[in-house]
Amino acid sequence: MIARFGGTPGKLVLKMKIVNQQGNIPTLKEALIRNIFRIISTIFSMIVGVSLYDLTVISTTLNLWAPLATDLSKILGLIMLVDYLFVAFTPRKRALHDMMAGTYVVDKSAI
Repeated sequence: MIARFGGTPGKLVLKMKIVNQQGNIPTLKEALIRNIFRIISTIFSMIVGVSLYDLTVISTTLNLWAPLATDLSKILGLIMLVDYLFVAFTPRKRALHDMMAGTYVVDKSAI
Protein backbone atom coordinates (compact mmCIF):
# COMPACT_ATOMS: atom_id res chain seq x y z
CA MET A 1 0.00 0.00 0.00
CA ILE A 2 2.82 2.40 0.81
CA ALA A 3 4.68 1.90 -2.48
CA ARG A 4 1.47 2.09 -4.50
CA PHE A 5 -0.73 4.65 -2.72
CA GLY A 6 1.72 6.42 -0.41
CA GLY A 7 0.24 5.25 2.85
CA THR A 8 -1.66 2.72 4.88
CA PRO A 9 -5.47 2.88 4.95
CA GLY A 10 -5.39 4.69 8.29
CA LYS A 11 -2.95 7.32 7.07
CA LEU A 12 -4.92 7.86 3.87
CA VAL A 13 -8.19 8.31 5.79
CA LEU A 14 -6.45 10.88 8.02
CA LYS A 15 -5.23 12.67 4.87
CA MET A 16 -1.60 11.84 5.56
CA LYS A 17 0.93 10.50 3.12
CA ILE A 18 4.29 8.75 3.32
CA VAL A 19 6.85 10.28 0.97
CA ASN A 20 10.54 9.83 0.31
CA GLN A 21 13.18 12.56 0.41
CA GLN A 22 12.23 13.78 -3.06
CA GLY A 23 8.56 14.14 -2.05
CA ASN A 24 7.43 11.19 -4.16
CA ILE A 25 5.66 7.99 -3.12
CA PRO A 26 8.37 5.71 -1.63
CA THR A 27 9.96 3.09 -3.83
CA LEU A 28 9.33 -0.57 -3.08
CA LYS A 29 12.75 -0.79 -1.41
CA GLU A 30 12.05 2.21 0.86
CA ALA A 31 8.60 0.86 1.73
CA LEU A 32 10.05 -2.57 2.57
CA ILE A 33 12.77 -1.10 4.79
CA ARG A 34 10.20 1.05 6.59
CA ASN A 35 7.82 -1.86 7.12
CA ILE A 36 10.52 -4.30 8.25
CA PHE A 37 11.66 -1.93 10.99
CA ARG A 38 8.05 -1.16 11.91
CA ILE A 39 7.29 -4.88 12.21
CA ILE A 40 10.36 -5.36 14.40
CA SER A 41 9.12 -2.57 16.64
CA THR A 42 5.69 -4.23 16.80
CA ILE A 43 7.25 -7.54 17.79
CA PHE A 44 9.20 -5.74 20.51
CA SER A 45 6.00 -4.26 21.89
CA MET A 46 4.30 -7.66 21.83
CA ILE A 47 7.15 -9.22 23.81
CA VAL A 48 6.96 -6.41 26.34
CA GLY A 49 3.19 -6.85 26.59
CA VAL A 50 3.39 -10.62 27.09
CA SER A 51 6.06 -10.27 29.77
CA LEU A 52 3.60 -8.31 31.92
CA TYR A 53 1.61 -11.50 32.51
CA ASP A 54 2.48 -14.08 35.12
CA LEU A 55 3.78 -16.86 32.90
CA THR A 56 4.05 -19.31 35.79
CA VAL A 57 0.25 -19.58 35.95
CA ILE A 58 0.03 -20.78 32.34
CA SER A 59 2.62 -23.55 32.36
CA THR A 60 5.62 -24.83 34.27
CA THR A 61 7.58 -24.80 31.00
CA LEU A 62 6.92 -21.08 30.59
CA ASN A 63 8.12 -20.61 34.14
CA LEU A 64 11.64 -21.30 32.84
CA TRP A 65 11.28 -18.46 30.33
CA ALA A 66 9.90 -15.90 32.80
CA PRO A 67 13.29 -14.42 33.88
CA LEU A 68 14.42 -14.10 30.25
CA ALA A 69 11.12 -12.49 29.25
CA THR A 70 11.46 -9.98 32.09
CA ASP A 71 15.02 -9.04 31.14
CA LEU A 72 14.15 -8.91 27.45
CA SER A 73 11.15 -6.67 28.09
CA LYS A 74 13.34 -4.17 29.94
CA ILE A 75 15.76 -3.94 27.01
CA LEU A 76 13.05 -3.85 24.34
CA GLY A 77 10.99 -1.37 26.35
CA LEU A 78 14.00 0.96 26.38
CA ILE A 79 14.40 0.60 22.60
CA MET A 80 10.72 1.40 22.09
CA LEU A 81 10.97 4.41 24.40
CA VAL A 82 13.90 5.74 22.35
CA ASP A 83 11.82 5.29 19.17
CA TYR A 84 8.94 7.29 20.68
CA LEU A 85 11.33 9.97 21.93
CA PHE A 86 12.70 10.35 18.40
CA VAL A 87 9.21 11.30 17.25
CA ALA A 88 8.72 13.66 20.17
CA PHE A 89 12.05 15.48 20.08
CA THR A 90 13.44 15.45 16.54
CA PRO A 91 12.74 18.56 14.47
CA ARG A 92 10.94 16.67 11.68
CA LYS A 93 9.07 14.29 14.05
CA ARG A 94 10.40 11.15 12.38
CA ALA A 95 10.42 7.69 13.96
CA LEU A 96 13.43 5.40 13.66
CA HIS A 97 11.79 3.34 10.90
CA ASP A 98 11.29 6.53 8.88
CA MET A 99 14.90 7.55 9.37
CA MET A 100 16.16 4.12 8.33
CA ALA A 101 14.03 4.15 5.16
CA GLY A 102 14.49 7.82 4.31
CA THR A 103 10.76 8.49 4.44
CA TYR A 104 8.54 11.18 5.95
CA VAL A 105 4.91 11.21 7.03
CA VAL A 106 3.30 14.45 5.86
CA ASP A 107 -0.13 16.01 5.68
CA LYS A 108 -1.51 15.73 2.13
CA SER A 109 -2.16 19.46 2.08
CA ALA A 110 1.60 20.05 2.51
CA ILE A 111 2.38 18.34 -0.80
